Amino acid sequence: MPKLNPSQDMRTTYDEETGAVRSFFGTELVEVPAGATLEAKKAPEQFLKANKDLFKLDGISLTETETVEGSSTRSVRYQQEHNTLPVYGAEMVVSMRKSDNQISSAVNGIDYDLPPSLGPAQAQLTEDAVIEQLTDRFETRFDTLEFGTPNLFVYRHRPVDADGVMNAPAIRGEMLGLTEGTVGQPYLVWQVFMDTTGPDGQWELLVDASNGKLVAVKDRRRYATLKGNVFWPDPIRSSQNDNLSWSTLESTLNNELKEVDLLNLTSPSNGKYKLEGTWVKNAERESPTFAPPEATSNFKFTAKKRKLLNVMVYFYLDELIRYLRDRNLTAYNNAATSAIEVDPQGFSGEDNSHFVVPVSGSMFIAFGEGGVPDAADPGVIVHEYGHALHYLIGSEQTSYEEGFNDFLAAAWLDRFNVHQFQREEAMPWDQHFSGTSHWGPTRRMDLSHRFDDSGFAGYGMYLKGNVLATALWDIFLNIGGDSDIAAVREAAANRVISTYMEMLTTVVDNTSSTNQFNHARVLANALIAIDGNRTGGLHKKVIWDAFRRRGLWTNLTQIGNVDLYIRDSAGDTGAHASPQVHWHSPDIWVRNNPPPADPTDPTDPNFGENPDDGHQPPINNVPNYLYVNVHNRGTQAAQAGTFSVEAFNCNPGTGMLWPTHFNSMGTLTITQAIPASGSARIGPFIWTPQIVDHECLLAVVNGASDPAITATVSGVVDHWKLVRFDNNVGQRNVSPQNAVPGGKTKTSFMIRGTTHPSINTLNIDASELPSDTSFTLRLARTLVDEAASMSGFQVQSSNSRWMYLSLEGGAIGRLEDFPLATREEKNVSMEIDFSHQAEDMKVYPIVIGQEQDGVLAGQLTIEITAVKESEDYVYGNPRSMELHTIHCPYWPRISQKNKIPFARVQDGLARGYDGCAFCLPEYHID
Repeated sequence: MPKLNPSQDMRTTYDEETGAVRSFFGTELVEVPAGATLEAKKAPEQFLKANKDLFKLDGISLTETETVEGSSTRSVRYQQEHNTLPVYGAEMVVSMRKSDNQISSAVNGIDYDLPPSLGPAQAQLTEDAVIEQLTDRFETRFDTLEFGTPNLFVYRHRPVDADGVMNAPAIRGEMLGLTEGTVGQPYLVWQVFMDTTGPDGQWELLVDASNGKLVAVKDRRRYATLKGNVFWPDPIRSSQNDNLSWSTLESTLNNELKEVDLLNLTSPSNGKYKLEGTWVKNAERESPTFAPPEATSNFKFTAKKRKLLNVMVYFYLDELIRYLRDRNLTAYNNAATSAIEVDPQGFSGEDNSHFVVPVSGSMFIAFGEGGVPDAADPGVIVHEYGHALHYLIGSEQTSYEEGFNDFLAAAWLDRFNVHQFQREEAMPWDQHFSGTSHWGPTRRMDLSHRFDDSGFAGYGMYLKGNVLATALWDIFLNIGGDSDIAAVREAAANRVISTYMEMLTTVVDNTSSTNQFNHARVLANALIAIDGNRTGGLHKKVIWDAFRRRGLWTNLTQIGNVDLYIRDSAGDTGAHASPQVHWHSPDIWVRNNPPPADPTDPTDPNFGENPDDGHQPPINNVPNYLYVNVHNRGTQAAQAGTFSVEAFNCNPGTGMLWPTHFNSMGTLTITQAIPASGSARIGPFIWTPQIVDHECLLAVVNGASDPAITATVSGVVDHWKLVRFDNNVGQRNVSPQNAVPGGKTKTSFMIRGTTHPSINTLNIDASELPSDTSFTLRLARTLVDEAASMSGFQVQSSNSRWMYLSLEGGAIGRLEDFPLATREEKNVSMEIDFSHQAEDMKVYPIVIGQEQDGVLAGQLTIEITAVKESEDYVYGNPRSMELHTIHCPYWPRISQKNKIPFARVQDGLARGYDGCAFCLPEYHID
């Protein structure tokens, strides 16, 4: 049976009174007997049985209620029962990884302190009696009443969150004020759903079954306070003018309208279309009455026409629902099978909106028209559907649900925000209804507020939610949302949204939680666990750091406060994720000679060699010596002998895959302790390079108290994700070249396909080179012939196999959208006629990048150092394949284009040159 080994770090939480495990996240904490096979149907039950002592399950009755599935996770929900009655809000959720049925998490919402006598026998009111009593109480307050079937529960009263709904109807406060329960006291209650009109409302009533008192009243509507009149995505962002408002002339706002395709509409009736289709249906559900428009050909309305609201809700909800279904979350897709009804002129015309599930009839969303009409803003539309998303998956998260909905509005709509203007606001247009009013200053994704603020418990539900939203936005930015490439940003949003959706299948509702700080920890740990199931933990450190920066915990890692890292660039501080330019690690370097056995012995053949003297270009076909510097940003020392470093090399280029393209150079144990804020040099790793002029070096530090994700990540992975998302991994990927001004140099690199057929773009940025530099590229003709477009390059010549392209210094060349087969590799060679104007010893970079299916798949930098005639260098003549000094008698006869500078003779010899018989006779071979 799978046995839980609970940790004392943040992966496991405990009940403060009973000591029971309240949650854990991580397959590594569950031990399965050797040879045991886990079955999907039995594994959760076996797990609970094997760990009943840890969860304190003696005397606790649990009934399995449902199984919900994500793309990589299967979760089983159990309802606690007490004396045969369900306990309100008390669930246990056990989740497993679908690939092998390994238990990956459990969240425990059991109530351990219920009176033994509390049971059905104490119910003095029958079902009919409670309905009769409620009818008597409310029939004079409302025009109509409609009741659902009462259900009997054991219920422990929790505070009802009545705060934070802007412009809520007066009836909401009135009804919630009827609550009579004592916080913390258990009751036997009838749960009754009641829908009303005049005033409208949908309520959940918890009635004491012994005396008929209203223990709790809850509003079943889920509200949105974010308003907007948005086009693509809204007039503020599309115009980049935050002075626009609802009082702006309609003729001005019309300029921000964009014509779009309305998809999935049902077939016309009598030649007329309605704005209803597979996933969305405009309907008249609330006052004021406004008939949805019909049309024979199009639905094109001006900016302030009420009919535009119908188009807005249809288009954006259809786009959103199809997008969410593409996340392949079984629980959501099985629930979202029909069109949701939407009333864009509802809520009695007030400045608010809501999602609701009536006692009878279908769920719907209604939008008010006060201020900026809510249905004019996709941000409000998306936020409101976020409530439907939680409902359909079956996980209500109250304040944090509000926060995710704001994040969803910002992150999903970010793909329509071409100018990336005010992208951190969920709905900037809605806040400009008068040109000056900003009603929701904290409805943003970049708040400074934290979970550990002294006043957090008193924050309104929207502010609490947007602390979560800020953490999610941080994750989004760090896994690609900060990219200049739109497709990278979009992919990052997809990952965060998909992970959150699947996370909802593994956690209990937040309706009865009294400690919002602890519940945020549950959600964050659950996100990390789901990422483990989906990717093997590719983003777990990024997720942890995002919530740590928001004060959810102080540990630098899930396990503790040892946090080792290798810098990916000079600006890398070890935070997750590392900077976008991540292939210039100063902590990985090569020396050509071994360190002396005794640094003080002048007779040692390597006397004077200092590993800390910096990087040297590797010499081919002879041993080279690689060093790695490891830092500790933690508050605790990394103990000696508990960590190791493994080094790798690879034929450099773009599109490299882990572990496919990487060769291990060995593993070394770190034999000394690394103190907090300290560092240690590891090495040398000894290897013999075979690839001329290139380096692609990777190093990974790993240990039990700070494991690297390379050990757990699933399948084949784009290598750059490891480097950026795990500070345990560092990369140096530079191709150094020397050239005399006016000289010539050559290099080459590889572009690669990924794990499936892909569409690729090659980008060569020579913008920092002088304009009198020229490039000639040789690449497979098929790449150019099959590309969709080419810019910056000029065709120089071609034959049946090769295409020769030219590029000038100061320019950028792009070859766009050419196909590569699965793991296909193409070599590109480049000859560079270097500038006569180049400054001596200045380094000129050429940045080569490959985009794969719209996502950056890798970059490398070729650095050309301008070297004028100097006694410190030798120069290779590629025509004679001889090395010369500037004092050679033949020096004046050698053309500038045939002078290749080398810092050492060994560099030239390693590249096939021979020493000149006149100036370098000791290296001359007859």
